[in-house]
Amino acid sequence: MDSTINVYNLQENSLRQAIQAADYGGFSKVLFSQIDPFFFFASSTLGFVQMIDARNGAIMRTYRGHAAQVNDFVEVKEHNLLVTAGDDFVCNIYDLGKAPEQKKDAQTEVKKTEN
Repeated sequence: MDSTINVYNLQENSLRQAIQAADYGGFSKVLFSQIDPFFFFASSTLGFVQMIDARNGAIMRTYRGHAAQVNDFVEVKEHNLLVTAGDDFVCNIYDLGKAPEQKKDAQTEVKKTEN
């Protein structure tokens, strides 16, 4: 488990950006989307999953609903769903076609590197 996701440009062999989790949290899993290959999901030790654009590190959506770490998740391409399982003994199902409700909590920060 780590608190940073590094996105590299393999053609230029350079770090494109570093995506840093909240100061007191980390990432527990990273998985590229089957629906859109430019996006990936990252689950948090703080109980949410974020959809991140791999091209620029922008956080597109944040799916909240767990009171503890997200242990695992899967994208169900056929039904456009995200299914999560947390350390709080809860499974959540999110409709990827709808924007999630926004609530204030720990934020993930994107640090762009100079090329």
